[in-house]
Amino acid sequence: MTGIRTLFASAALSAFGILALGAFATPALADNVRVQSGLICDTIEHATRVSELVEGNDFGQAIIAVNLEAAKPAACGFMAVAYTDAEQTHDVRAENGVQLFRIIRITVVGVPGPNGLKKVAPVTRFVLAPALSIEA
Repeated sequence: MTGIRTLFASAALSAFGILALGAFATPALADNVRVQSGLICDTIEHATRVSELVEGNDFGQAIIAVNLEAAKPAACGFMAVAYTDAEQTHDVRAENGVQLFRIIRITVVGVPGPNGLKKVAPVTRFVLAPALSIEA
């Protein structure tokens, strides 16, 4: 779990645009494992709170605020993970009334490193991702 926390902290303020929905192959783990980068939070509440606080595409301040509220420096952050079992839980609209996000539950099973993927004990996390469609 320390590897996840370290990676969370080091990548906490990366650009939201790196959410790579076109995963690359991960032969070191099971066939149903995907590796992607994005905004990942410890709890569904943290992910929801980031969506409430975000202004435009500036997720940095929202992430900092949520991490301070949670008293956890890496409650939410940008990172790359190997995961399975992706399941959308619900959509949430930002307070600005314009942005719509999906919250997706994943099971993290690894993290990319300099020598390939490092397996970690499976842990549930929540991804905040742009919605697939925009309402008028």
